[in-house]
Amino acid sequence: MKLSQAEIEAQLAEVRRSYIASLEDKRDAIVNQWTSLHQQWSDETYQSLYLIIHSLAGSAETFGLIKVTQDARLVVNQFKQYAQQQPLHADVITSISASIDQLVFSMTSAVSELD
Repeated sequence: MKLSQAEIEAQLAEVRRSYIASLEDKRDAIVNQWTSLHQQWSDETYQSLYLIIHSLAGSAETFGLIKVTQDARLVVNQFKQYAQQQPLHADVITSISASIDQLVFSMTSAVSELD
């Protein structure tokens, strides 16, 4: 059975909506893991956080979330830049915190589209 253009567009819109809805959990995970790293450094938490943000950098653009993609790529690049400085120095944490705050804001803005 061949789908009509309208049916295809409706399915794509639902996939996009589902992806955007999933940003809430990802955003919360980013905030929780970053906060956890501030309290006590853990290579495992750092890697988990990196993977979440790297995944966003690769997938958000597919769904038209250019700002989320840009902000996630910035954080990924910062993580790569300072990969050899673990645990991170205070000045690096400040810089990455600002970038993560911007990413969280972009994700929150994207989620608010659903309301």
